[in-house]
Amino acid sequence: MKVKLGQLVAAAGSPQEPGALQELMEVKGFCVRLAYQLARLAKKVNDELPVFITAKDGLVTKHGTIHKVLDAEGQPTENDEQNPSIRPGEKNWPAFEKDFNTLMAEDVDLDIEPVILPPDAEGVTAGTLLALDGLITVRGEDAPKSGPTGIVE
Repeated sequence: MKVKLGQLVAAAGSPQEPGALQELMEVKGFCVRLAYQLARLAKKVNDELPVFITAKDGLVTKHGTIHKVLDAEGQPTENDEQNPSIRPGEKNWPAFEKDFNTLMAEDVDLDIEPVILPPDAEGVTAGTLLALDGLITVRGEDAPKSGPTGIVE
């Protein structure tokens, strides 16, 4: 399955803000088979993140600057940044933003099929489904429902 890198990053989230895939993984009551498929999908998504982080850090190095940290009186402190960073409004921001958007639009082949959720899955929000569009699909209402073992009844 091909998806955009930006969708994978949004699905995975960050340590500060879990993504939609993490939210879905925390839903209780999925059959063992479905839980396993979600775990496999999460692994595939998370395996792509180090490559993204390296590329993003390269863009920050290319476009960013090392900022001085000033105290309340505007004097430099010993806490200056050691690595470059970039902030909205800086002169290199538009070039960074263009390169970053190009990166996020890259196609990634996950070599996995979308996970199919039953239409009666409880605890799954519409926002989660929208964020995971293409990674997750919901089986049609007219399809047979799966039982607690994941076997179609």
